[in-house]
Amino acid sequence: DKTLSNDLQVGAIHLMFPKAVILHSQRAPEDALLASYRKLFLTGNDMSYDLDDLVTFIRDRKALMRHWEAVLPGRVIPVSNEALIADPEAQIRRLLDICGLSWEPKCLEFFRTRRPVRTASAYQVRRPLNTEGVGRWRLYEAHLADAISALNAP
Repeated sequence: DKTLSNDLQVGAIHLMFPKAVILHSQRAPEDALLASYRKLFLTGNDMSYDLDDLVTFIRDRKALMRHWEAVLPGRVIPVSNEALIADPEAQIRRLLDICGLSWEPKCLEFFRTRRPVRTASAYQVRRPLNTEGVGRWRLYEAHLADAISALNAP
């Protein structure tokens, strides 16, 4: 799900489901910046059409999620996109264990599902995990230099 503001719902999710585990999908901020900037969302996510706004949003999101991880230890679990791609079985087994679920080999075959997918990630959901998006921002580094610098500023 590429909805950029899902993190704003963490508090409400925790209040409604206090024992729930909330998985916090993390991606290299440079790749997240590029992916969001390149995507034409059908509705919302207006900040993704301006690099300065998007940098501010990503920085604010990181700060907010650090807050939730501190306030809800063991309930908000970081999930590294890069680690998941590098070793899907180990990462999926870890997440299932955290959630109290059992391993199923079909977890590695998510892309074979016949169910409808109505997100900006629909094309990706139909394909196995791959490294195509990892480090992709480097192809546009010269064009993104100012935004990347602002993104990584202290």
